[in-house]
Amino acid sequence: MALHYAIDSVAVNGRMLFGWGWCFSDQAAHAEVQLKLECTDGSVVWLKCQSHITRVDVLTSYPSSRHSVGSGFRFSTTLNSNLVNAKVSLYLMMHDGGWENISMPDFWLTSQNGKKLTGKNNKRELCDFFEGIPSKATPLSLLIDHAMGGGANIVSERWSRNWLGAGNALLSLRFHASRLAYELQYHDVQQSRSIFVADFKQLVPFIDRTPLAAIEVNSLVSYPDICGILKFIIRQKTGKALSLKYHVHDFHALCNSWSLLNQHDDFCELPAPSVCNKCMASRAEIFPVVRDPTGIKDWRSQWKKFLATCDTIQFFSDSSRLMFERVYKGTLPSGKFLVTPHKSLPFPKESHPVSGSPFVIGVVGNISIAKGANILRDMARLILKEQLPLKIVVIGNVETYEPSAAYFSTGSYVREQLPGLLEKHDVGICFLPSICPETFSFVASEVMQLQLPLVCFNLGAQAERVGAYDRGFIIDEPTAESALRRILKIIEDGQAASDIIPGPIKTENNPAGVIEA
Repeated sequence: MALHYAIDSVAVNGRMLFGWGWCFSDQAAHAEVQLKLECTDGSVVWLKCQSHITRVDVLTSYPSSRHSVGSGFRFSTTLNSNLVNAKVSLYLMMHDGGWENISMPDFWLTSQNGKKLTGKNNKRELCDFFEGIPSKATPLSLLIDHAMGGGANIVSERWSRNWLGAGNALLSLRFHASRLAYELQYHDVQQSRSIFVADFKQLVPFIDRTPLAAIEVNSLVSYPDICGILKFIIRQKTGKALSLKYHVHDFHALCNSWSLLNQHDDFCELPAPSVCNKCMASRAEIFPVVRDPTGIKDWRSQWKKFLATCDTIQFFSDSSRLMFERVYKGTLPSGKFLVTPHKSLPFPKESHPVSGSPFVIGVVGNISIAKGANILRDMARLILKEQLPLKIVVIGNVETYEPSAAYFSTGSYVREQLPGLLEKHDVGICFLPSICPETFSFVASEVMQLQLPLVCFNLGAQAERVGAYDRGFIIDEPTAESALRRILKIIEDGQAASDIIPGPIKTENNPAGVIEA
């Protein structure tokens, strides 16, 4: 039995460890992936990894192995043990209860520590960075954001261009989880510079002495010390004539599970605090944290202080505002709230539904569990089971991917390619399968701009926007069965593509044209 593996990236910062790789066995699918760390102080740590992450690149390299596509895994933890020179082994637990393992002497070779960081003894480099900022510069704003990509980064990039285009200066702070390091950038009309540091506390005294006109908080997802960064922002604002604005791109201010997925990978629906506390205690962190909140009351108390300090809380949908009001129950002045949807960038051309048989359901974007990966997997299984003339095509990447005649993922793409890819794959209707509320949904904007029919579950900003769209359809129950039933009904009614003949989709195996629950 051959075990194949690779470690793609490892980052260490103090007691924090983060990274990812892939592994699979030729003979059988694994149920679980763990890392065994044998530290030099004699302690042994077993680290359960997030596993079964889709790796289309590994499938391409090992096309004959059906276990290769779900071979990805990710690890994230904060340990008490010293990680320096720890011996690491990879363990795969098989579905029959057996184990397969291999020592990984090359584990630390991919460590991001090799990349240059400014450490505690390099204060000169930090001094040089801040001395390069003109003391009497044009208005200087501090932008705080993550470095994960997606809609939040699109918004911050647009805002930055507009701010700099007006002749202003900008400090940008981002936490790079892949390196467990902070990047600080400075831009003005004459110069651009950046620096990486391992410890945010190194930056604080320098930022304290830097005159700021405004702070824009775009997203704090992935930051290891949320309490610390919130206190820092509040202190910067207190007693100073600067504006503070928070952009609501996620629900981080409501829960440390920023998409509101619970420990069962379902939308939590903002339950009672006692339920939240049980979830927080059992749910694994996606990124390392310096300190865990003691419970949901502690988490929201820290965020409430920050939100109360803000001059403006910027929402991009009314549904997001209502969720904040539900949690904070009128304790935040509504005068701080501003609801303004994003503006969409134009496409060079529209895309038109051209699907034939099998009828193609298009899904756009990088689809995580929160964005409906399990829904798509189960829909594809049902399509195969019931022999329905349907096919799901994901324009992008998708977790829990099981490639089949009914399910295909294109992999990564750039936005300008979207209209052509939708036509290339004969997409007749688009489906936004998110099982958690969105705060806006750029994907919905793009599909509506291309005038394609669009279906989504009755959740969040996506339902708010799709429900107002003349080619939009809402599904009340967020299940694979309900999604297929609704999409089949849309096709039957001739509302998906003009070249589809109305009528129930029936097969020899499914003469009634229905989906079994």
